[in-house]
Amino acid sequence: MITYTNISKVQEITIADGKKIKAKGVGAIEIVTEVTTITLTNVWHVPDIGGNIMSVSHMVDAGYTVEFGESTCSVRKAGVRTLLGRRLGSLYYLKNGSATKDEREQIEANLGLITNQSPCASIDIWHR
Repeated sequence: MITYTNISKVQEITIADGKKIKAKGVGAIEIVTEVTTITLTNVWHVPDIGGNIMSVSHMVDAGYTVEFGESTCSVRKAGVRTLLGRRLGSLYYLKNGSATKDEREQIEANLGLITNQSPCASIDIWHR
């Protein structure tokens, strides 16, 4: 995160199994792509969620058009289009080709899910 503020008022998120988890902070992130830098604000830090999830609706609200293709995900804003992620199985993952393997594992984010092609999975799998 390029900015970060601890949340003073408890923000609880209810996940699918009914469990409540807490957001600890909020800030802004930058996603550096080959063409541009994408900045998203009001990004919640929720340590107990067990992974990174990027909200497509949050990106749309920030003025981006998000396009999912057969093997890639791209975004467009003000006529500039850039590759954002690649599909692995039924999930799309944030592309970060310039990072080391350890860095990629830390900042990898699930971008989307094709539900009609996904196998049956446990609740833990759905929330990863």
